[in-house]
Amino acid sequence: MLSELFYWVLNISIIGSVTGLVVLSLREIKTLPRFVIYVFWVLPLIRFWVPFGIANEYSLLNLISRYTTKTVVIWKELPQLTTTNIIMGAKGYFPMEYKTDLLKNVFNVASFLWIIVCCAAILTSVLLYFLTKSELKSVELI
Repeated sequence: MLSELFYWVLNISIIGSVTGLVVLSLREIKTLPRFVIYVFWVLPLIRFWVPFGIANEYSLLNLISRYTTKTVVIWKELPQLTTTNIIMGAKGYFPMEYKTDLLKNVFNVASFLWIIVCCAAILTSVLLYFLTKSELKSVELI
């Protein structure tokens, strides 16, 4: 379960990051108004929040998947809901079917490392928050 969640989040992160890099590169076009660039930042936000798309022949993700990645059906009952499988380590989702046992083991270990690092980051943030809060209470206001 944890390795499936890690695979899903890693896939979403790659797609969202590539979308963000495209928006960053669009900033270099000087003829575009700044307002348009700010509106384009909605695209990576949507990619991070909505990790699936509706499959049709005119979809941008469908066009990209023809050349770089594989599109995977999320649920067999709803064949129009698909996602782009950037990592290409899984044959299908729900249940997650990895291509090899080695990939399954790699994602199991990576998911545990991911959770450990996330917990350490949260613990560090909470600790720094309370340390900063106590230091700010002791500061005298002039």
